[in-house]
Amino acid sequence: MGWAVVKSTPSAREAIELLKQKEAYILIVDDSIEEPSANMIRYLMLDPIIYATPVFTFLMEDHKFEKAPLSFMGFKEIVAKPLTPSKFIPSFNALLKRWETKPMMALRGIFYRYYDDHDDSKLKELLGKLLLVESTAPIVSPIIASILMNEGELTEAEKILLEKIKADPKNLCSVLTLGNLYLQHAMPHLARRLFSSTHKQFDRSCCLLPDIVQAEMMLCNFESALNVLEKMANRRYMVDKTLPFMARIAYALGRKQDAAEYMTEKKGLYQKIERSWSGIA
Repeated sequence: MGWAVVKSTPSAREAIELLKQKEAYILIVDDSIEEPSANMIRYLMLDPIIYATPVFTFLMEDHKFEKAPLSFMGFKEIVAKPLTPSKFIPSFNALLKRWETKPMMALRGIFYRYYDDHDDSKLKELLGKLLLVESTAPIVSPIIASILMNEGELTEAEKILLEKIKADPKNLCSVLTLGNLYLQHAMPHLARRLFSSTHKQFDRSCCLLPDIVQAEMMLCNFESALNVLEKMANRRYMVDKTLPFMARIAYALGRKQDAAEYMTEKKGLYQKIERSWSGIA
């Protein structure tokens, strides 16, 4: 049986739904200036199903510094663009071979069997055994933690994730899941500390900077958020989203000249921001 592309979509949420409906079994994540693959995978990791899914990721030369953090976001194959058969085929085969090992097949079998039945207790019990297996532990811990979070067992979820992070500070599966816990449950100070300390290990990367911005915004540290966004803009990372956000923050801080400069290529958007604030006033 051959492989076929079921659907191409710009929406991470739709990709997750295709996995849940069993219309897709592998994700191929493209990389572009407008939507970096590292950012897309970060969003996909909000749902535990991604940890039971083979993911094939492309990476542009412009985003070469994202390769290091991506390599710690579960078991993915990362292929540099532009694509050639000599790069694509061996990497795709390696991805399939990894997910055909007994522990990984067990993970997928357990997850889909009990996740579909919403049998969280059985799912936790069986995944707990895979938590002791070295090859699956990095991606099993965020699945179990996500289930515990949904059950309101935040302390237990935090404990599991902190143990994994202590053992391996670069385990971004656990770092990002714990960061989600902190952000979703009004603990932005802990999220900022976690993301900032982890970012230092991947200082040339930008993939954790949006999380730091979110934490700073929740803490009302708008100047700090703007500084992080400026770093992203200077590295030309998601500029179509970063510059308008910078303009809105600068305008809110009374820095109208800075806001206008951020939007030099989109004067219409600056005028829209100005009209919105005039309406509030």
